[in-house]
Amino acid sequence: MPKIFLVTGETSGDIHGAHLALALRELNPGVELIGVGGSRMLAAGVSLLPHVKRVDAMGVPGIRQLIQGWKTLRTLTSYLQRERFDVIILIDSPGLNLRLAKAIAPRSCKIIYYIAPQVWAWGSRRLTLIRRVISHVLAILPFEEAYFQKAGIPCTYVGHPLLDELKPAYDMVHERQELGLNREDLVIGLLPGSRAREVREVLPAFLRSVEQIRIPYPRVQVLLAQAHSLSDSMVNELLGPFSQQVKVVKGLSNEVMAASNLLLVTSGTATLQAALIGTPMVVVYRTSPLTYHIAKRLVKIPYISLVNILAGQEIVPELIQDRMTPDYIAHEALGILQDVRRQQDMTQAFHTIRTALGGGGSVETGCSLYPCRGDRMKTFWRIVSYLREYRLRLLGAFVCSAGVAGLSAVYAWLVQPVLDGIFIERNQEMLLILPLAVLGVAILKASFAYGQGYLMSYVGHWLVSDIRQQLFIHIVRLPIRFHDANTSGRLMARVISDVNEMANAIPSVLKDIFQQGLTFVAMLSVVFYQNWKLATIVLVVLPFSSLVLVRVGRRIRKLSKRGQESIGRMASVLKEAFSGIKIVKAYGQEEKEADRFSLTNQAFRTAKVKSSQTSAMASPLLEVIGVCGVAFIIWYGGGLVIAGEMKPGEFFSFLAAMFMAYAPLRKMSGANESVQRALAGAQRVFQVLDLESELAKDEGKKILPPMAKNLEFSGVTFRYEGSDEAALHGINFTINAGEVVAFVGASGSGKTTLVSLVPRFYRPTEGTVKIDGEDIRLVDRSSLRRQIGIVSQETVLFDDTIRNNIAYGRLDASEEAVIEAARAAFAWEFIERLPHGLDTLVGENGLRLSGGQRQRLAIARAILRDPPILILDEATSALDSESEKLVQKALANLVKARTTLIIAHRLSTVQHADRIVVMNRGKIEEIGTHATLLQQGGLYTRLYQTQFLLTQPEPLPTTS
Repeated sequence: MPKIFLVTGETSGDIHGAHLALALRELNPGVELIGVGGSRMLAAGVSLLPHVKRVDAMGVPGIRQLIQGWKTLRTLTSYLQRERFDVIILIDSPGLNLRLAKAIAPRSCKIIYYIAPQVWAWGSRRLTLIRRVISHVLAILPFEEAYFQKAGIPCTYVGHPLLDELKPAYDMVHERQELGLNREDLVIGLLPGSRAREVREVLPAFLRSVEQIRIPYPRVQVLLAQAHSLSDSMVNELLGPFSQQVKVVKGLSNEVMAASNLLLVTSGTATLQAALIGTPMVVVYRTSPLTYHIAKRLVKIPYISLVNILAGQEIVPELIQDRMTPDYIAHEALGILQDVRRQQDMTQAFHTIRTALGGGGSVETGCSLYPCRGDRMKTFWRIVSYLREYRLRLLGAFVCSAGVAGLSAVYAWLVQPVLDGIFIERNQEMLLILPLAVLGVAILKASFAYGQGYLMSYVGHWLVSDIRQQLFIHIVRLPIRFHDANTSGRLMARVISDVNEMANAIPSVLKDIFQQGLTFVAMLSVVFYQNWKLATIVLVVLPFSSLVLVRVGRRIRKLSKRGQESIGRMASVLKEAFSGIKIVKAYGQEEKEADRFSLTNQAFRTAKVKSSQTSAMASPLLEVIGVCGVAFIIWYGGGLVIAGEMKPGEFFSFLAAMFMAYAPLRKMSGANESVQRALAGAQRVFQVLDLESELAKDEGKKILPPMAKNLEFSGVTFRYEGSDEAALHGINFTINAGEVVAFVGASGSGKTTLVSLVPRFYRPTEGTVKIDGEDIRLVDRSSLRRQIGIVSQETVLFDDTIRNNIAYGRLDASEEAVIEAARAAFAWEFIERLPHGLDTLVGENGLRLSGGQRQRLAIARAILRDPPILILDEATSALDSESEKLVQKALANLVKARTTLIIAHRLSTVQHADRIVVMNRGKIEEIGTHATLLQQGGLYTRLYQTQFLLTQPEPLPTTS
């Protein structure tokens, strides 16, 4: 049972520690969690140490806090030096955690830092300490991964914890209704911070700036987000005469942000929080002149808010020190409120930041980078388990290896009769026999060596091929949520690079472990046969050699894993750059992409150089240790020969066997390095293989006949894994066979999630989805998906012929059927003009074709599959007008007599749908035709008007 210790020293760290504890327990229900934290970690099931239950390091510590912190550090250090843990996770609070890591660093367990110090801004001096005492950093900002890796610190980006705490989307109208506000008026939100000192400094300036904003906007409504750490009396005192004009909201900062048109916010995490919600803001910050002077000397970045730091430019205005005045604040606020284009640019930048923060996996994945003690041997025996299928060949290889080892020992033994019989006794008979014996041994040994080498290589390469095949099949069968969380570059690295580490190692390792191990044993036998006293000296030297192998192997394994992670990131960068090469060139960003690649390339190079450095160290060390033993043996054994207690032939046979035993030991050292690299790759491979596939969860066996009646959603609720907020709430409605239904709504409203339940990409958390009354969870998954065709906005074509791309969903289709489908999709005309017609290669993802041509091939593929249910994801949104007309015609042929679900991003494309389902915050808000929904004047009307107004300033040119 894994045993993990968590340490956090701040209020926010207690929240993040609780989320981490829940995720770890979900990952492994048997995990034992012990740590330091507050009430939230206690509620999450962490056993808190009673004598250090609370450590509060918020703000500048006073004498009392310093004494308490010192006592806590001493207590924790003593405890962690006594107890054994598999992993220690440090969360935020660098003042406490870095000191603790330094005190406990010489340990066998791994120390992981989650929410690491922002050394990229002010503390590069700490990089050396982090590199020395921290096993792995889990980064929460995208650029931190490359920064730490460039400094030689293992790091994985896991996403910002705010993403787990925020809802997928916020609706301003709903939040205003919840807070009792007029939904039509201008609303300004005030977020002055959570510390009394900064609130006293900032809030009066906010209030006076709002007075100036009221001049052009007299009906402005003001919200104040009051943190739990602030007392009501202090807030009322600061509001004074403004208390009747400001609505105070306690503990609902997210809701205040979502309900506001503009925010006035103190620099800190709240700026990122506001950006993720999507509300424009003005950022302020003021500290003491001394602190500001010190910060200016230490801080290396030009911005103070996380929003601007992530964007790399000033997206939101920052008013610092002397510029934090009511006049400046009001000026910047009015500048944003009166400039719609500036608001849109700010919102778009926020969306880009949210997208950048939204990838990288999960916290528990980061923790799994360092498996618990004993997992290495489990990994080794798991690899061995694959060898059962080849046991007969392995037996043959073992016999050959034993032959090579035994005959090598004969070489060493022959030294004695050669020296004593020929050179000392001058025996003529020996002069004839011994050369023939040596020749016969050589021929026989060569035969055994060939058999052993061939059989071991055969087994090794087939073994790796089997694992790679199993890994690929398993990955394509993993649920969609796994692919959502992992980039294609990282998956490619698992299948190619990680397995290659095994492929490069296993054949040679099998050969070296069998042959060199047996050879070493055979040579030891000769050594003991010739003189057991000298042999004992050899055995005394061996443990020192083993110690070198263990230490070197441990470091090589760690560096190999770091190198493999770098390859994964490099593959992602390469794929993005090559697949988006037109965008890269169009925006002139070749240098930027070169810099991105350079960072990953440097990280890989650093890991490989250090690994080579460590490998190169092993042989010289072993040689020095061996020479020390040899020198002593020559001195002691030579004395025995001079004293007449040992024949010269015996001594030189002993020396020959000893030297010949050293060679296998050195080769096993090289094999050890390969083993560590293979284990590092195998652990990453098995991490994926151990994930549960769709087949493992497939409960259904019944074959689903073609849909004839309806598709029904009954009480459907869905939550994404790791999210507390439901993406869908209580969905109930029915789609009749042959009906065209469109799903519309704002981004994050749940329309794509809802449609994704139909092909069972995701399973409902609650409720059922039925086809003709059959619960789709209880039917055969393949028979379900055979009934569904998908045409997405991002067309996917394979690097194959046009014929094979169209027939992808029906591999047995005749050429006539393929041509008929191409005609129906209005694709045959351009296919005929191509040099090789249907046999034309389309290139990677169809890059040799235009967007419209690719889309029509995707439609032809769906037509040929002839599915009763069709899912369209705004298939024309990225096309020019001419291509769009052809694709619309092709879609008209495709939807005939089919049940069609359209995910609509442009309302103009779904006006003729039989029904339109309007979604909002995971719920169905309205259902009806285009005309009836416009008459109702609800959310659909507002969405329609918004899109209509946005398109008015840029009308299409007319032709005469």
